[in-house]
Amino acid sequence: MNDIYTTNVKILGEGTPIIYELESNDMEYIDFKEVSIGLEYSKKIKLLNKSKIELNVDLVEGRKGELENNFITYIPNSFKVKPKHYQEIEIKFLPKTRVPKFVSELNIKVQG
Repeated sequence: MNDIYTTNVKILGEGTPIIYELESNDMEYIDFKEVSIGLEYSKKIKLLNKSKIELNVDLVEGRKGELENNFITYIPNSFKVKPKHYQEIEIKFLPKTRVPKFVSELNIKVQG
């Protein structure tokens, strides 16, 4: 009646590095060059997940509001990427007025 029973529980785990990259080094610089006011221009980049785990990704402007002020938008801005898969990111430029030459940053924040 007062017997003690024991059960073994095996605990397994693995710490795995987060490995991601753009499909090509050329995608690190998006140059729309000179474009016509009122016309939309679009470029796509691919973010590859080379990790063993799903990644949670947020795209964040280097300086808040700078891309919007230069008529740049991007979609999606938050997403998940399964292991060994990729996510396409579309960056659009639709100048509504004259825009002086600019350089802005879009940062990729990744969490596993």
